[in-house]
Amino acid sequence: MTQILNLQVSQIIPGNNDRRDFDPIGLQELAASISEHGLAQPITVRPHPGYNPDARDDDGGNCTACGEAGRCTCHFRFEIVAGERRFRAVSQILKLETIPAIVRHLSDEEASAIMLVENTSRTDLNPIEEANAYNERRVRFGWDIPRISKVAGVSEDLIKRRLSLISLIPDAQHLVANGHLPIGHAEAITDLDSNRQRIAIRIHSESEGMSLRIFKGIVGQLLQEQDQDGLFDLENFWINQVQQDTMPTRGKRAILDVPTRSDIPEPEFINKVSASGIILQYIKDLETSGFNQEAATIGTLLQGLVKLNFMSITV
Repeated sequence: MTQILNLQVSQIIPGNNDRRDFDPIGLQELAASISEHGLAQPITVRPHPGYNPDARDDDGGNCTACGEAGRCTCHFRFEIVAGERRFRAVSQILKLETIPAIVRHLSDEEASAIMLVENTSRTDLNPIEEANAYNERRVRFGWDIPRISKVAGVSEDLIKRRLSLISLIPDAQHLVANGHLPIGHAEAITDLDSNRQRIAIRIHSESEGMSLRIFKGIVGQLLQEQDQDGLFDLENFWINQVQQDTMPTRGKRAILDVPTRSDIPEPEFINKVSASGIILQYIKDLETSGFNQEAATIGTLLQGLVKLNFMSITV
């Protein structure tokens, strides 16, 4: 049964909202709009499962039902399912005593589903809040990724990438939540241990405008580094490079800002004494594996380099 009632704000409490941060400026703008045009859409609430009609405050300010000090959940008759921003604007800024509300009788799981739909459909969550929202449904209600995807209306791939953010250290999560670490860079370091995550974050903070491709190359080297002494040597090396703007241009630590592919054969470097010899053999390997278009692309590049006298054919 669904009802639309004009409820006392004093009887309403926020639910377990996935959203934790509410922009004060945004709330002020929303309150101004409500003041001028009214509330376009009622909030959605459900009867609060912890409400106790017999709860009273004793002389010491404690609840007679649960013993807690102050106004506890025993006193609230309704819990917000959707519309906490509207509720905050009405109750905290406009100081209104009542608010229109749709009252629905919902289980915890049903309420959680509605809240997730509202938050994801309006992009109300930052990436960390979004990750925690998906993870809570997985842990609390046993939802799998396809179920989360269907309810939230987002792709399974996005959910997997957001869930990977759960493995970030708190400092990294804070940077992502506040927009100081790009989401692509954050996703790139989720497989690193805590020490390596801190190193990657420091390298990123010391650089200006480092591309995601370059950053992923550095993260790849951190992943390969196993020795702790070597780990901090590698940190110092990359910090020096980004500070001096002298990124290595050759050798195993050189990182090219070019696209690569993992679905084609890797070039062989055995028994080849020249770059042209390696490239020629790689073209043949690609053709043998059926990657004729890719082989032609590399062949076109090799032909241009030879004609411009940048390279000679030496097998």
